[in-house]
Amino acid sequence: MEISGRFADLIRDACILLNRTYIFSNRGLEKNVLDLSRIQTKMGGVIFLKKLSKVLLSTVLTLAVSVPTLVSAEKVSPQNERNIPVYFANNAENNLSPEDISKITSQLGPTAKSVTIVDSMPVANKSKDISPMGNVCEPGDQFLDATPNGTFIFKKGREGTRYVNKTGSSLTYTSTFTEQYGLSGEINGEGKFDWGPIEAKVGFKIGGSITWVESEASTITIRPHYQGWNDYGSLVDYWSGYYAYVYNDCSTGSKRFISVMGPRQKAVVANEVWANY
Repeated sequence: MEISGRFADLIRDACILLNRTYIFSNRGLEKNVLDLSRIQTKMGGVIFLKKLSKVLLSTVLTLAVSVPTLVSAEKVSPQNERNIPVYFANNAENNLSPEDISKITSQLGPTAKSVTIVDSMPVANKSKDISPMGNVCEPGDQFLDATPNGTFIFKKGREGTRYVNKTGSSLTYTSTFTEQYGLSGEINGEGKFDWGPIEAKVGFKIGGSITWVESEASTITIRPHYQGWNDYGSLVDYWSGYYAYVYNDCSTGSKRFISVMGPRQKAVVANEVWANY
């Protein structure tokens, strides 16, 4: 009977700890449950306690999933969540908003550790569709119902050479590439189009081009036991909408659906991956 009594005491203490773990938080569950090893018993209970700890861990995790926590976690932006810095080089102008930065970093691959923008975005004059009277339009071609299908997406053009740091300290390595790369704006649709109305709508010269040459290869700092390299490319936008002529009474001619892709700025993405050395 004494063994039965000690068993009951053990279960009671374990349940108190389980209850306390659930009430305060569902964080650090494994640590709290494993603290059951502090519960003392004369039952030769080391093996028993290990088994009990596993059972209680499973129970706590089930409760954490099935019942909402008392305090909800603070929502963080993709930028803060991944903590990827964005740098500007070669006197490139930083005219990006925090939302733009978040778009860039949240769409990068899992090995990305930083982004360096190396030229300024070519800004276009915004279009003036309607006069202050509201019933008279400026006649001419326009990009109507323009919709962004993806913005500030890094498009890789060349992958630089990789290096594995087998030393005990960080080192700097030039990640080179051997073939020039270029990217220009593209319009997919039937007929002829002028970039002017499109660029006026999207706000930058999406019909422009960027070029990477071998001499522009840059360095990367690689941590010990990691493999590092640079990807060279550009931040691009994808848009779609209707191209049409608008008359001064705001009526339109035939609309043609088009999709547009074009580069904003040249960029370098530094990458690192554990090399197991």
